[in-house]
Amino acid sequence: MNVLFSLAKNAFREAIRDRILSVIFVFGFLFLLAAPLAGKLAVGQEQRLVANFGISMIHLFGIFLTIFVGSRLIFNEIDKKTIFLLIPKPIPRSSIILGKFFGLGAVLFLTTMLMTGVYFFLVPFSFAILLTVALLYLSFLLLLALVLFLSSFMSPLLSSVAGILLFVVGNTTASLKILSAHFGGEVFQKFSNVIYVIMPNFSSLNLKNYILYDIPYTSLDIFYIVLTAVLFILLFLIFAILIFSRKQFV
Repeated sequence: MNVLFSLAKNAFREAIRDRILSVIFVFGFLFLLAAPLAGKLAVGQEQRLVANFGISMIHLFGIFLTIFVGSRLIFNEIDKKTIFLLIPKPIPRSSIILGKFFGLGAVLFLTTMLMTGVYFFLVPFSFAILLTVALLYLSFLLLLALVLFLSSFMSPLLSSVAGILLFVVGNTTASLKILSAHFGGEVFQKFSNVIYVIMPNFSSLNLKNYILYDIPYTSLDIFYIVLTAVLFILLFLIFAILIFSRKQFV
């Protein structure tokens, strides 16, 4: 446990020092602060537009941070040769992957909370919005687990591109399934059903439209969404650990 904590702390420090994080963080705050200006463009809908804009910015910049910093975590260890200091030690390779996950997960939590704090200066506090942000954070962790899995056998550039593409696909699986049920043939329906099962449904973790337009949801819906996301996180981390454990470093 001490080894895992040390690795996570080092990953946290490494991510904090990453210049990409600084750029994304600054732009995130600037866009959040620009939300009131956007609200003035919609007469009679200012509050809703500001709320929509703010949640969208937290979501967007969390995605960028997760993909572009997460895709470099394993590569940096290899590029800086620090992996050769870790491998000879009695440290399970699983701890290296989990340390990266928890380290950047802590950074994501910190930045998400800071942006949420700025957001609540713009809109009234709401537990429904807080729940929305909490599920967005869970989607960042899910995306991070996916990116770590991809980066265990891909370069940072390829894992970033693949992560973006799979995130887009994961946001359209539910719509694709509905579309195939109404307009698709048998082959298209089977294809969409397979994609729906094997891909995490990122869109289900975004409650923004439910909150802003008062669409009802139940505690059971939230429980199922969280459980599914956690299972996918565990699955991606297991695959990442299995691949990384068999990786040869020369």
